Amino acid sequence: MGRLLRAGAALVACVAILGVASASASVGTKKISDSKYAKTLCGKLTALDASESQLVDQYNALPVDDPATFQRQAAALVDAYLADIKQAAVQIKKVEPDVGGGKKISKTFVSYFDDASDEIQTALDTFRAADPNSPAFQGDVTVFETSLKVLSARIGDPFSKVTNQELLGAFKKEKSCSEVVSVT
Repeated sequence: MGRLLRAGAALVACVAILGVASASASVGTKKISDSKYAKTLCGKLTALDASESQLVDQYNALPVDDPATFQRQAAALVDAYLADIKQAAVQIKKVEPDVGGGKKISKTFVSYFDDASDEIQTALDTFRAADPNSPAFQGDVTVFETSLKVLSARIGDPFSKVTNQELLGAFKKEKSCSEVVSVT
């Protein structure tokens, strides 16, 4: 396997993605203040950022001398990260900001999380299906890493779709939001 590419940057890009479990904002969502919504959303995103950083560190420490072991361990790491995303998503899907267009804003973030989760799952499934004993496995690893690296570009930025000034102000004031979004 020798020169197995393990571009940590590919996985770092995954943080910005924060792909989360699928499901739409449910009818039973609880309306919360704009400041509480900002704190809840950005708090979860910040926690996922830490989870993703841990994923990158662990991924980069994986031994590469046995392709099958590498594949199994890498997939397990991404599975654990995906579980963290899904857990955070469950909590985010239960709330919506009590502002004009709050339901639409909530659906925007839920859709973003769903799309990211689906993309990560697809990349993971494809990676798992690759034959680690094949000479082409190096290419499969590169495709896996690249899929994660370009994820944010593929699914976009949900914060850019928020136009409600109250919520934008709450994002700007919330300390944890400064770590995941820049509001001017």
